[in-house]
Amino acid sequence: MAEIGFDWENAEDATFEPVPPGKYQVVCLSCQDKEKEPGKTSRNLELEIQDGQYKGRKIWDFLLVNHPSEAAQKISRGRFKQFVLATGVRPNDTDDLIGHTVIATVKVKNDQNGNLQNQVSSYSAVKGAAPAQAAAPQQAAPAQGNGKKPAWQK
Repeated sequence: MAEIGFDWENAEDATFEPVPPGKYQVVCLSCQDKEKEPGKTSRNLELEIQDGQYKGRKIWDFLLVNHPSEAAQKISRGRFKQFVLATGVRPNDTDDLIGHTVIATVKVKNDQNGNLQNQVSSYSAVKGAAPAQAAAPQQAAPAQGNGKKPAWQK
């Protein structure tokens, strides 16, 4: 048996109310894949608000990166791409995204039980931070010969 160890009657009530809709600077605390069932993988982002009245509050984004519904998969993969580009890094794996700060646009919606919850609708880079660029198609190497630079290589 463990001793309680604190005055539980005077402890501050925990709140699970969603934060209001808006844009929040968040840091990624974890990015993990969870197989919900065969053929369904969710990439779960745990995010913590970094400033303002809701500093320290956590929000989660559950992205259906592998799913039988092509529409759900397309939306989730697109939002994950936004997140990665907003971090400014080119990750080799999901651990490379931990600790990076982005702006999350958050809305409030009802879950399947009618309870209010937050949902991330998009990501953007923090002002002043350089977002990563999507990989550009590879240019063909110029033919060796006249020694002149091609027009695109000025």
